[in-house]
Amino acid sequence: ARMVRCVCFLVACAALLLLAVAAVSAQVQRQVSGVGGRVKIEVYFESLCPDSVHFFTHQLYPTWLDLRDIMDLVFVPFGKARATPTGTGDYEFECQHGPDECYGNKVMSCAQESLPIHTQMEFFHCMMSKPY
Repeated sequence: ARMVRCVCFLVACAALLLLAVAAVSAQVQRQVSGVGGRVKIEVYFESLCPDSVHFFTHQLYPTWLDLRDIMDLVFVPFGKARATPTGTGDYEFECQHGPDECYGNKVMSCAQESLPIHTQMEFFHCMMSKPY
């Protein structure tokens, strides 16, 4: 069941990337014709999901390297996690791929608060490229 959910997540990510590429292509055409603007892309992923890792390292990162001048990226390192209120104002998280994934998601979320998008992308790519 986990593999099916992971594959479904990959299909959703691939569809998102195709839509983003189409939007970026349209954006490039508008910029060439003088109508400016940037394409906003929100990326929902999980730090240890094999499909997220593949999408991030083989599709998103190379695309960003080519088109970062017209992309506004927003990362959502949460994926299929569940957040349950503890009653004390805190939350307990349960992640699809276990507690290490929750930790990785939290690290990435914290990095978003203090790093510019370029550094976030490089840091996240580094994290997603490692086998641990």
